[in-house]
Amino acid sequence: IAVCQWVLRRADGYYVDGSEKHAFAPARIKVGAGELGALDTALLGMRQGGVRRILVPVPIAGTPKMIASKLSLEFGPERQLERQVNRPDPY
Repeated sequence: IAVCQWVLRRADGYYVDGSEKHAFAPARIKVGAGELGALDTALLGMRQGGVRRILVPVPIAGTPKMIASKLSLEFGPERQLERQVNRPDPY
């Protein structure tokens, strides 16, 4: 299980949400179980205290509902995520 702080941004760098808005509550991800699509693969091989900047293209990021439930997103950030996925020209 990986326990990590996170920040969610749109492709243009606009801040959507992050663990600091949730009292720095970390996301708990079972590595290798495919819980967050491509993010799961990016976490493989990380060591304790490691830092990675992970850019995940929208088509392989997973469904908005899956991401929102795992990261405990509130209504507004979840809607922003859905809009990005449904764009005709996703980044």
